[in-house]
Amino acid sequence: KLEKVMSTVTELQTQLDAAMEAHGSSVNEQSIELKAAIKRKMTNKSMVELLGRLEINGQPVWGLSTRERELVYLAREKFNAC
Repeated sequence: KLEKVMSTVTELQTQLDAAMEAHGSSVNEQSIELKAAIKRKMTNKSMVELLGRLEINGQPVWGLSTRERELVYLAREKFNAC
């Protein structure tokens, strides 16, 4: 589930970066919509619960692979940025 959400968020972030680059980093309707979509994905209740289960004291739980741990760190970073 986390991989799916983060894949979608990465896709949205890529679109946001392209939109900001195309418009000279000025705020426009598309960038606002993309930022809102990222925020909705990262702050919905299921994502909060998922991060809660995958972290203990702000660190990924034991038993995760290196790739999974990096994904949890990235998810937390994106969540905190929202």
